[in-house]
Amino acid sequence: MVTLIIHKIIEEREKKRKLEKLNMILGVFFSEAGTSLLAYISVLDENPELMKKELAIKQDWSDKTFKKVSKKIESFSYAVNINDIDMKDFETFLHSKRDLLIKLIGNPALLEHDTFTELLRAVFHLDDEFATRDLDTMTSQDRNHIATDIKRAYKLLVLEWLGYMKYLKNRHPYYFLFAVKTSPFNAA
Repeated sequence: MVTLIIHKIIEEREKKRKLEKLNMILGVFFSEAGTSLLAYISVLDENPELMKKELAIKQDWSDKTFKKVSKKIESFSYAVNINDIDMKDFETFLHSKRDLLIKLIGNPALLEHDTFTELLRAVFHLDDEFATRDLDTMTSQDRNHIATDIKRAYKLLVLEWLGYMKYLKNRHPYYFLFAVKTSPFNAA
């Protein structure tokens, strides 16, 4: 019986340690690429006021508030307008983050975080789409395909960002305050 209890305690401690490492990886992603990517894509959002309203995170948000907003955001119908985007600038930005993304996806801690892995996969795919197209002569079908890929990445990015914000609030309030201040959804 004592062995089982000790084993359970060790398992819980190991699980917490892995979760902390994973959140450190998320922190690197958001500080080096994710927040900027959110800023790029949120400008393309066809309904930015709705996103700003829902994602205007406040210091007093509870876990319950984060959960409620996450459910709401997950059910959104994401729409982006890529007509005014500087495709070459966006491609350059994505490509400049490729080495970081490769390093992140190679981290074994991600094996236990399917949603972040899926986000990285969506961003890689978007970078590949930009890299394989002549951005000056894209057809409307190409543009629609890119818009669909951006929407997929946007949704995954917003959901992962919201979860990370919750983590910061609970574990690192000083980082949380900075993240709220620099949020692309900040109405200020």
